[in-house]
Amino acid sequence: MTAIRALLLTVGLLVATAGTYLVWAVTSDAGYAAGGRMLKARYGFLVMPHAERQSLRKLALMKAAGQCEWELDEIFWSRVYQLYVGDEQSVRAAVYATFLDEQERYFLMDTDHRRCQAAWARFGTAGADVPGILRTVRSDAAEPAEKVLIDVRAEATAP
Repeated sequence: MTAIRALLLTVGLLVATAGTYLVWAVTSDAGYAAGGRMLKARYGFLVMPHAERQSLRKLALMKAAGQCEWELDEIFWSRVYQLYVGDEQSVRAAVYATFLDEQERYFLMDTDHRRCQAAWARFGTAGADVPGILRTVRSDAAEPAEKVLIDVRAEATAP
């Protein structure tokens, strides 16, 4: 009988410890950083509908495409982010962060810029999915000589 009590006590302590860890990881800031995000992401992948996961993947793709030669319209993107994700420590935010890590690695491996061109086709100024969230980088530091327009027709008629 003593062995059964010891076994039940050990199992009870393990369950209580695991429950305490889960509560800490899911509810606190330190716990979220120490593994709660991963736990929430795994839970999100299990219960989140496919269409919702695809929307979060697309949002991560938009953000990661800002690494290419374009800049991300941060104001527009933050509105879309707030609409889709909301709270910074929610299950959606954890799934989004996982997708963002994946998409950033995806664009870092893009040696021939094919992936960046595909992102521009989807999210550029005339994009098919979310037009205008990516835009060309403005070079305000261009030399004045580069900004001068030359009328080629006028020079061609000169002797």
